Amino acid sequence: MAGSLFALSLLSAGPAAAVPAIASHAYTASELRNYAETLVAIVRVRQALATQLTGAPSGSRAQLESEAAAQITDILQRHDLDKAAFNAISARVESQPGIRRQVNQMVMDEVIRG
Repeated sequence: MAGSLFALSLLSAGPAAAVPAIASHAYTASELRNYAETLVAIVRVRQALATQLTGAPSGSRAQLESEAAAQITDILQRHDLDKAAFNAISARVESQPGIRRQVNQMVMDEVIRG
């Protein structure tokens, strides 16, 4: 389940997302908490979009998707992240079980906090 959550978190960042360049960066607890908060907010936007798209007329789908993309961009900006940095952290979380456990706990804490 955790793996699928983080796999869903990867955002399209265009060509050559900065995953290799950031691969050696040691993330602080604060950076991981910020990432977890961002992830929870993005998942909520995606869940709301999925609900809105269910039964939505095909003509409104593009508008709903555009609005969700704008919301995700705003979330990233509020958390001082860009798509490449978010994706780099997502890749690290996916590949390192210790960091994944930390982020899972932070995500659960964030969900409980609401």
